[in-house]
Amino acid sequence: MSESREAARERARELRAAQRKSDLRRRIIVTLSIVGVVLVAGAIVTLVLMNARGPASRGPLNMLSDGIKIGADFQAASTPALGVGQTPVASDPNPTDLVDIKIYFDYLCPNCGLFEERNGAQLREWIGNEAATVEYHPIAIFTSKSPTEYSLRAANAAACVAEFSPGSFFAFHESLFANQPEENTDGLSDDELVDLALDAGAGPRASLEKCVDDQRFRRWVKDGHHAGAHRPDRRHRGGCDRVDADDHRQRPRVRLHDGVRPERVRAVRRACRRAVVQRELDADADADPHAVEAP
Repeated sequence: MSESREAARERARELRAAQRKSDLRRRIIVTLSIVGVVLVAGAIVTLVLMNARGPASRGPLNMLSDGIKIGADFQAASTPALGVGQTPVASDPNPTDLVDIKIYFDYLCPNCGLFEERNGAQLREWIGNEAATVEYHPIAIFTSKSPTEYSLRAANAAACVAEFSPGSFFAFHESLFANQPEENTDGLSDDELVDLALDAGAGPRASLEKCVDDQRFRRWVKDGHHAGAHRPDRRHRGGCDRVDADDHRQRPRVRLHDGVRPERVRAVRRACRRAVVQRELDADADADPHAVEAP
């Protein structure tokens, strides 16, 4: 009889744990029910700047989808490099009880920095608790917003870390936003980018220095392979960064993947100007004066 009761208790504990995990999963989806952050509002990304000189080259290791997927213990999923002319390959899907989050960002974008400030700790917690994976897709839309092309250089440095020290990518990503420069400034130097990478645990130094100094992945960044298997059309004039949860793109549901139609450009710009960040729909949202409910 005692064995039967113990088995019943164990089963009850398992059911409670499964319910807690299910509740957390729903909470994550609600919390991420939209992030629309200004990347480009009315600015034209010049084709000359984004598609200038440089031979075609492969992408970095561990970024076959053009993003790097961070999961348990903040380690990256290992993948081969994206070959020259190859279409990005979507990452393997997660188990049904593990939320899959994809984030597209520019390291110079002020509102991407604001998003990281508001939500970075929550993302870290979810990854640490193995409640979610986060796939980071660095882009370089703000290249013309720095005399030294900081946006492009930072994205290249992130690709270098993914290549040589994927386990250090998450820490380096956080450090880049913690040290984010202002628009229209030189930004961090190449030496400073390498120092941040080393401080994040990346290495070896010689390989990182050469990769950053030579801008090894400059062409890959410029080629615009920054939206995984659904690469945006590079002719677009503006756009919002995206946060996708379990392949469901959250509002504002604006995509620039099919060419640029005027109504889409206007919709993107309206959404960007709103700078929508919907936070948790509970007491935590009341504590954040910047939280705005999505339209």
